Amino acid sequence: MDFIKAAKTEDFTGTSWKAVKILAKNIGIFKRDDGSFYAMEISCKHQQANLLTNGLPKSGSVIKCHRHGWEYDLSTGRCLTHPDGYSDLRFYELKVENGAIFISAAPLPKD
Repeated sequence: MDFIKAAKTEDFTGTSWKAVKILAKNIGIFKRDDGSFYAMEISCKHQQANLLTNGLPKSGSVIKCHRHGWEYDLSTGRCLTHPDGYSDLRFYELKVENGAIFISAAPLPKD
């Protein structure tokens, strides 16, 4: 699998997330409380709006699209508005090497 350098761990000093573009896709990189990272797409499945335009929710992991109100759980990728499985956000493989964060060029397959 091909990986693309997307961020540095030092970018997460004082914040727990960062939005990046990988091959024209909006990807969010998130730092968990334990210091580990994960990456997932952050474009609403309805009309591709960037879900992080207004930042993260003040509490919890549910975010609402600013365009039409679709809701997603950023910890699981599940679309809560349309729980059909087709509207869920996809995760990307992520690896950290020497303070650099690399994201896979393609999303992981859905389970």
